[in-house]
Amino acid sequence: MKIEHEIIASIRKIMRAVDIYSNRLKEQIGLNSSQLACLDYLRQYGSKSISELGKLLNLSPSMLTNIIDQLESRLLVKRVRSDKDRRKIKIELTEMGLQILSNSPMFLHKKLENNLGNLSEEEQQQILKSLDILIRSIEAEEVDSSPILATGEKIVGEPDVTINQEGEFKPKS
Repeated sequence: MKIEHEIIASIRKIMRAVDIYSNRLKEQIGLNSSQLACLDYLRQYGSKSISELGKLLNLSPSMLTNIIDQLESRLLVKRVRSDKDRRKIKIELTEMGLQILSNSPMFLHKKLENNLGNLSEEEQQQILKSLDILIRSIEAEEVDSSPILATGEKIVGEPDVTINQEGEFKPKS
């Protein structure tokens, strides 16, 4: 096999793993990666306005409003008006939202971050340079780099796997 085909196959494998993770996350806890990331950022940073949260998540206000609406309908977040200025609304994590987070598998991007942290500085730089070359080769320099690893695509013929608390793929029993 030509090296170019091996590189493309490796990229496809990564994309498929993200798809599988996203779909299993939806099945296991009923949330997609964007919704879970929103809850996680609220846990980390406390209550935020939609615009503040949008900047943290690199999501448009309209997309984030839709996510917040979905989370609010499930009682995972609530909108709270400021006592000083009733026009200002903050999004707060509810107790139920906190429970969902404590029972959810590790984010794929956090697992990746942890594992990359175990590599030497030289290995990390090598990966970064290689990824930069790949990004330029597909002319994706202007694509947003949302902190959420998810594609949102449905996949056909995915294997029977589940995700454990550490974010690892395991065969379904």
